[in-house]
Amino acid sequence: MLFQKKIMESKYIFITGIANGIGKATALLFAQKGWQVSGVDIDEISLEKLKQEIGNQAIFLQKADVCSTTEMQVVFEKLASLTQNRLDVLVNNAGILRMGFFENISLDEQKKMIDINFWGVINTTYWALPLLKNTKSSQIINLSSASAIYGVPEFCVYAATKHAVRGFTEGLEIELSRLNIKVSDIMPPFVNTDMLGKAEYKAWAVGKMGIHLQPQEIAQKIWKATHQHQTHHILTFKLKFLNFLGNLFPFIRKPLMKKLTMPKEGYIK
Repeated sequence: MLFQKKIMESKYIFITGIANGIGKATALLFAQKGWQVSGVDIDEISLEKLKQEIGNQAIFLQKADVCSTTEMQVVFEKLASLTQNRLDVLVNNAGILRMGFFENISLDEQKKMIDINFWGVINTTYWALPLLKNTKSSQIINLSSASAIYGVPEFCVYAATKHAVRGFTEGLEIELSRLNIKVSDIMPPFVNTDMLGKAEYKAWAVGKMGIHLQPQEIAQKIWKATHQHQTHHILTFKLKFLNFLGNLFPFIRKPLMKKLTMPKEGYIK
């Protein structure tokens, strides 16, 4: 009975792409706050290291592909058995990035971005939903991007996937409000993760605008989002200001984006 009571009193978070970057920072933060942490990643070595760092707060960390319907179904069936079919927060964080002009990125890489960044969110959310529906005041938090505000050159397909995540977030939030499940997204500019740092090619905009955010700052924003709900969480004052200007004067969006992100003539790729 005591064990069952402990399960019912615990708070549960599930994070995709949990082994590195924003996912790892979020896992560590929520574990420090006393939450029971679970999640998936394809990086098995980093998953094992994270298990050791989190210790007893890690109830379920497993290698799995967010694009696989079969794997994610099995993952959430196992999670349900460990949490009595409960999940307080789902964080759809898994994603990849390939930068460069559209024609210079192979179709295989373009499709992979679409699959992981968008289909992975849909697939994970679908299988997590029964647990979320069974938990009072549960939440879905999707990692979107500043590129979901307006399409970005050298990020065309990546930005498209994040626009899709934004649209999915908005529609799902309205749908799930009838079940008291909150849905929101986090929209940061460039974050200092391996996705950017270890990229073979970095877009011109990265050098122009700089990388000023750390994964731990995004994790803190995710923590705040679980307590202060709003549909879109736009990070940094500069980005909020640019978004405000774009909403106030829509005609400046394209020239402003071009000035800030389009490589100058003579730029060598």
